[in-house]
Amino acid sequence: MKHAVLRLVLLLCSGATLLADAARDPRKQSDAVDDESEVRVVPSRSAILTTQRSSSLATDDGVHNGQSADVLPSSQMPSKLSDPLSDEQTRIMRQKVKTLPDDKKLNILIITMDQLRYDYLQFIQESMPIYKDKLKVKTPNIDRLAKEGVWFRNAYAQFSSCSPARATLRTGCTIERHGIDGNQMLPNYMNDPLAKRKVDSARTYDQLLFEQGYQAESYGKFHLPERWYRNTNDTQNAIMYNSYDLEMTTPIFVAETRSVDGYRSQVEYWIAQDNITQSRQPGMQRNPRSKNLYTPLKMDPRYGQPYRKATSNANVYGVDSLPALYSQATYTGLQGQLAMQRLAQQPKPWILTVSFEPPHPPRVASEEYARYYLENKEHILIPPNINNKFDNPWYRKQQEQSMAVGFRNPKRLQEASAIYMGMIEQVDNWIGVLLDELETQGVANNTLVAFTSDHGEFLGAHGMGGKMGLMEEALRVPFIMRLPGKIKQGTIVERPVGAHLNLVATLLDYAGLSSIDVSDGTSLRSLITGRSYNEFYDDDFCVSEDTEVSVLGEFPNFMIRQGDWKLLIAKKADINSPDMLFNLADDPYEMDNLLSRRFLSMQVTGKVEHLKCLLLEWMSRNDGGAAKYYSSPRNNHGQGDGDMQEVTHRRSWNEVRQWISDSKLTFNPPVLVDGVWRSNAFLYIGRTTGGTLRVKSISLSGTGQQYFSLSQTKGIVKINGHLRIQVSFASESPVDPSTLDVSIVVSSNVSTRKVIIVPWADPI
Repeated sequence: MKHAVLRLVLLLCSGATLLADAARDPRKQSDAVDDESEVRVVPSRSAILTTQRSSSLATDDGVHNGQSADVLPSSQMPSKLSDPLSDEQTRIMRQKVKTLPDDKKLNILIITMDQLRYDYLQFIQESMPIYKDKLKVKTPNIDRLAKEGVWFRNAYAQFSSCSPARATLRTGCTIERHGIDGNQMLPNYMNDPLAKRKVDSARTYDQLLFEQGYQAESYGKFHLPERWYRNTNDTQNAIMYNSYDLEMTTPIFVAETRSVDGYRSQVEYWIAQDNITQSRQPGMQRNPRSKNLYTPLKMDPRYGQPYRKATSNANVYGVDSLPALYSQATYTGLQGQLAMQRLAQQPKPWILTVSFEPPHPPRVASEEYARYYLENKEHILIPPNINNKFDNPWYRKQQEQSMAVGFRNPKRLQEASAIYMGMIEQVDNWIGVLLDELETQGVANNTLVAFTSDHGEFLGAHGMGGKMGLMEEALRVPFIMRLPGKIKQGTIVERPVGAHLNLVATLLDYAGLSSIDVSDGTSLRSLITGRSYNEFYDDDFCVSEDTEVSVLGEFPNFMIRQGDWKLLIAKKADINSPDMLFNLADDPYEMDNLLSRRFLSMQVTGKVEHLKCLLLEWMSRNDGGAAKYYSSPRNNHGQGDGDMQEVTHRRSWNEVRQWISDSKLTFNPPVLVDGVWRSNAFLYIGRTTGGTLRVKSISLSGTGQQYFSLSQTKGIVKINGHLRIQVSFASESPVDPSTLDVSIVVSSNVSTRKVIIVPWADPI
């Protein structure tokens, strides 16, 4: 393979570690070197661009365009519809920011994978008892990143679909604010005036940092509006480069939102350079993404069939006929590595995004990565909820469709999982190359690395395949950050967080640029350092959205998680579709919907009402003033009366005269603020039936009560109303939590209830 040598020369000359990695892992040695080959003289730049434009692999998705890097023709970009609020925010933030010298500014590396489930990393599987004695995916490099930084154990995507999730990750905005409320909106937003205005008004991390002197580059899958390649004022590109020429020597910019076209052109070029002829053997089919031949597995509907065209990427499972050097992971990883080598040698600070598409379908793994998992497939975990049946009709329909493909067939599922694991391991290998390159270039200590996925994958959980929905397997994602000297090694954050919603705010915080943050998120730095104490409101929960609907409320549209409790609720008050409540401590695989029971306990009723209150408060904080993202039906394509109104009146469970959010109110460790140790928690008391709830007294009792105070000691609650009581701990000196035995007593015209205060675990 002659051109394989050229690629290795590029890597070796720039200090890459791919050969060393190949030596460590015999399965990768076939990728590393071909001693009999010579380096071929490559064609000229013009010939390369001609090859790109005329590539027989190009499809209706658009041809890879070898356009100049600096200018994107205005004819290809939407005109700007300014949002006065956003423009004012931009003006203010430019006045606030204090420019740092370039050599003092932080570099940022964002690494993402597509459709990577939260538990498909080796260190996570090793920590879960259910994976004991089961085959585990090999991810030593991502594991290393987690050990050297912070791992958010309970991190969630904002949406379990590619474009909406990526839009939030890039902007830190809610789905309703950035306007990409489904994959179908990406090609159509230009025809929707409201969506177009939202897209034009959003600010990406590339745009924000470009305007602070950063070099912004992005390689791999983008899958976002082309407008976001440009700067805030739409006068030039914010993302300078997003691809390389076919020789992999010159960075270029191409006007496409997906990397598949460039990848196809690149593979065609590499195959031609290496004089490879693909011969279709019996049983082989063609990968609709790469156009390479592959051998299908039994999960693939074309398995054992005569050669025919694939109807969907989602149903493609098999082993590639070409080695890993020709894979999409190699294409993206190599571009990211070459970009890093160049960026590290120039004076400006940089933000580099490397977005790997695997393990997103089509699920075709290179043989050298698939072999180990296929040979040991009988040891791959079968999800314990594979036979679970939902009571929600929309989810049940998805289960029936997945069952027809074979996701409830254990043997087929294990084969499909083997391919998934092989794809993950190959990307992990390239992540190791990128991390090693940071060290080689001497910039690791001044580079913040963030790793996550855009969403998860069912992979047989609940008998389903794919990603759509708000269940753990589809919505929960890995989320890791590393910054030597600033983020303590081995930190684990347990509290639920929005990985995508809070990323922009966190990046800007560590870069010293919080003053320019216009996102909806909150910096996670206080959680990382243990200095979060719910200063203004209860922030110990996260919200995810699912708005890709044709009929409003046909399935749950919001996920709210606090602690072990998780609520899925529709945003239509009167639709006959069950909501879902799970206690993940007792039911980690979400097989027992507590709201499906005929009679609910006081604890369950209190918790579902509590989570609904938290959701309404979150929507109120993110309503956007005049934009009314969550209070106007225009943001639901005219359906309903606005999310806040609909959720307020939605109740698919029994009504009660009194509910209390917690029987045990847990406090986080206190934080030293202006010489005082502080921590806040919030208690909710409400009523859902007619009449009046008269809360006569709310009082403290027990040992240590002098350290606590209540924001309210009585109140009156009407139907669908509630009281929100801030319970505050304050002490001028550290307090041993084992000495505290405090309760809150709530006395009303309905009952008298005691709420136990649960202090933090370790002494401060």
